[in-house]
Amino acid sequence: MNGRYMGLLGLVAITLTGCAGHRAAQTQNLHMQMAQLDGRISILENHLGLIEGKAWNQREDVSYLRGRVEGMQSNFGASASATTTKPTPRRIQTALKNAGYYAGSVDGKVGPQTKQAIKEFQRTHRLAVDGKVGPKTWMQLAQYLSIE
Repeated sequence: MNGRYMGLLGLVAITLTGCAGHRAAQTQNLHMQMAQLDGRISILENHLGLIEGKAWNQREDVSYLRGRVEGMQSNFGASASATTTKPTPRRIQTALKNAGYYAGSVDGKVGPQTKQAIKEFQRTHRLAVDGKVGPKTWMQLAQYLSIE
């Protein structure tokens, strides 16, 4: 009887040892697979970070360009509306003053100081120097109406 128990005990020990060895191998295999998956996840996260970074830069670029276009549109709108206004003496003096050609007071009277400023402006902008604000001179001068 003692031999039977020993044989049975031996068989149980071998079975358990085999199961434990098999489980250890499975556990080690699972750890390796998890390490590989962690590595793949890390690579994917890096790729995603690069993609998000590029998308962020592109959003910044688009935002910057949109601001530039809006600025250009507003400047165009201001100069377009300025050139469609009539060149009154007060507007001429204001524009000349804003452009740095006229130091007198804006009184709405075209006197010698205003005429000299007009001529200087025309000379600098390569326009016909006649001291009169015609369409070509006004187109250049009116841009300075909205500058303060």
